[in-house]
Amino acid sequence: MTLWYLLCLLVILQSCAARLPTNCKPSSYKISLVVPETSLTSTGNTFTGNVDITFQLMQKTSSLQLHSSHDRLTIKTLQLKHIATDTIIPQTSSVDETDVLTITTTQELEVGNYNLQISYDGRLSTTDMNGVYKSSYVDSTGTKKYLVATQFEATHARKGFPCFDEPSYKATFTVDITVPKGFLAMSNTEVISQNAPSLSTVRYQFQPTPVMSTYLVAFVVSDFTCTEVPGSSTKNHVCSRSETVNTRYWAVEVTPKLLNSLNVYTGIPYTESISKLDQVALPDFRSGAMENWGLITYREARLLFDPEEDGTSVKQTIALVIAHELSHSWFGNLVTLAWWSETFLNEGFARYFQNKITHEIYPEWQLDKQFVVKTVHSALAEDDLPSALALQSDVETPAQIDTKFGNSYDKGGSVLRMVEHFMGSANFKRGIQQYLSTNKNKNTKPANLWTALSVAVDNTVSMLPATLPNVMQNWIEKAGFPLITVTKTNKNTLALKQERFLFSGSDTTTKWYVPVTYTTSVDTAKFEKTSPHLWIEPDKEATIQVPDGASWIILNNQQTGFYRVNYDDALWAEIEKALKTDSFGGIAELSRAQIVDDLFNLAKPKKVSYSKALNIINFISNDISYYTWYAARRGFSFLLDKIGFESDLGKAIKADVLKLMDKVYKSVPYTDLKPTDDLYTLKQTEVIGLACRLQHPECIEMSKSLPAKDLRNIVYCNALRHSKDSTDWDYLWNAYVKSNSLSEASNLLQVLGCSTDKNILNKYLQKTITDSEIRLQDRATVFSSVLNGNPSSLDIALTFLIEHQQEIETQYATMSALTKLMDIEKYGDKPG
Repeated sequence: MTLWYLLCLLVILQSCAARLPTNCKPSSYKISLVVPETSLTSTGNTFTGNVDITFQLMQKTSSLQLHSSHDRLTIKTLQLKHIATDTIIPQTSSVDETDVLTITTTQELEVGNYNLQISYDGRLSTTDMNGVYKSSYVDSTGTKKYLVATQFEATHARKGFPCFDEPSYKATFTVDITVPKGFLAMSNTEVISQNAPSLSTVRYQFQPTPVMSTYLVAFVVSDFTCTEVPGSSTKNHVCSRSETVNTRYWAVEVTPKLLNSLNVYTGIPYTESISKLDQVALPDFRSGAMENWGLITYREARLLFDPEEDGTSVKQTIALVIAHELSHSWFGNLVTLAWWSETFLNEGFARYFQNKITHEIYPEWQLDKQFVVKTVHSALAEDDLPSALALQSDVETPAQIDTKFGNSYDKGGSVLRMVEHFMGSANFKRGIQQYLSTNKNKNTKPANLWTALSVAVDNTVSMLPATLPNVMQNWIEKAGFPLITVTKTNKNTLALKQERFLFSGSDTTTKWYVPVTYTTSVDTAKFEKTSPHLWIEPDKEATIQVPDGASWIILNNQQTGFYRVNYDDALWAEIEKALKTDSFGGIAELSRAQIVDDLFNLAKPKKVSYSKALNIINFISNDISYYTWYAARRGFSFLLDKIGFESDLGKAIKADVLKLMDKVYKSVPYTDLKPTDDLYTLKQTEVIGLACRLQHPECIEMSKSLPAKDLRNIVYCNALRHSKDSTDWDYLWNAYVKSNSLSEASNLLQVLGCSTDKNILNKYLQKTITDSEIRLQDRATVFSSVLNGNPSSLDIALTFLIEHQQEIETQYATMSALTKLMDIEKYGDKPG
């Protein structure tokens, strides 16, 4: 059985469920939960609940359907009442394996308002970090502490309480939670009362939430402490286990700045909808973070910054993750996707605004440029397969819904960035404010977005060749993106044509409306204009008239368009000549990074030859730009992975790349640290990391010294790659086991996969299915560290995946998270 078939089988075997009928409209929930003391120890895994749902029935029926987990919840009692007549209606109920609770009545129900009361027993999960689950940590005294948390997105609220678990069924939620004395209960809203039902328990009652979807309901029961955020426009806290109090300061500092910027940009204050914001760092968490309205939950490493252990990239990542989750308060919470088919309306906006808003506050980080090489380039790389999904594509089952949490982030953000640039930033902002104000507390589809943005279009800037909905239709409804091929037809005329770019296969039918910008050598404001010079329409070619004296032309200024560009031989020769002159002929660094990324990817399907691509890319021997080398590292790494690092050709390429790196390597020597220059530090980490992977001789010397925190992972990884002594690996493993810092522990887990010893790597992978010392959230990280640690480790990782499918399915937090680590088609293990 091939790996491709194995992973397909895993997806098929996941539970599926049909959509609910549309005859019910819930308006409010009252949820009452009890977490017993035993469930906050090693012995118990239960909770009890009551839910009271008020809903409107809009069509006559004798059967109601909602969601309730068949294996997490056990319904004890159920009562259905017609509100107007105060009549209890006889009924029977059953829950099937697709988590659909069907209530059948003995008489047909009339249109009107109803109340549904359900009492139930619940089970805390200790293997899946979704629904209501149990976590633990060991405190500084060595005592194991337990907590309860939730993760309801996308289809897991039904594991916490019976509900209409689809995003369009918005309602208010009033929650109360009874917990053992000494524990803190938190939910989406502020506590309005706190009382003691008994000497040993405390009942927390919370304000009603805004109108919102079920997946945003959340609660945490723990012994955590909180730090109040000063200077915030709302009641704001950062919470975590008490011994991490000193690592909260960065989140405390950055949150009010980000929140204020979002308030200003959107024109809708956060406090218009909800009065508090708590951010909680959890020891075990399925994803990086979750935007539960008023109670955002994070992995510890995505909220807490340890200045002794964490470097510049971690600091930036934390700010970006916080910005991402705060952006959801508007894009997702206030205005919510109608269904998971259009997940990009939540995640694309959050991905784009995390960079946009953070860049406003910390412009020295150049996050506008980082977005291009880290997000746009990643999105293009993910979207060039025949199997790629469109931003809007039909999904029904939970397994299918999980697939939407892929390119919805990077491609969604990249396409929205393209729209901003062809509209102009001021017009785009006006349109976004219109979208939010018109649709707040509602659910939307892409048509709602284009309608709002259309009001703000200034066609003297955008030059739209059709209505905005028509222009955007294929960008949203079709997979992939265009390749624009530029051909010189005479001295001053260039012909432009488009086709879908694919890593393999062909598609001659999909076409787009493509905004085209360009710069020539004679332009005075090079690469500044990002509103369109012209558009390529579907099934039409376009032309450009190049001014006299222009020695080169480059399309796609600042890579604002979501497409790749190829040129004919003559035009490539002109670009190459310019790149190999002083100051690269005036070609800006983002365009140089675009050229590098495009050339490496054009060579994969043989749109250009590798020899031609590498000859042009040789200009980087004089380039010390972080962005150019970020793109180059990705391209060279892919090439070496495919041909083999230790093959004869691989060794020759490694030697050539090390020569090309000489100037940029000398610009960031490992002995010259600049901790206050974040961009320098990012470049230093990127360049030295690549040099060490290519076995630069200085890396051996570097591994003998105590590394700076930003270089620590590189040094440790390089040392393990060259170690012949298994005790070196054991030393780092023991450091991981003993670490009280989850940030340090996370770094060590990534490093431990760098060993080249087959037995050690197999032992390491075995620990993910047998060793409780590796946290549930980190098991996929271990697999990834082995998969990417060394070129020779690929076979070890994939063999382990095939041989231990059942154990992985039960021991890893989520199989979908694991499969996202690998692009199966690009690894070549596909049918046939």
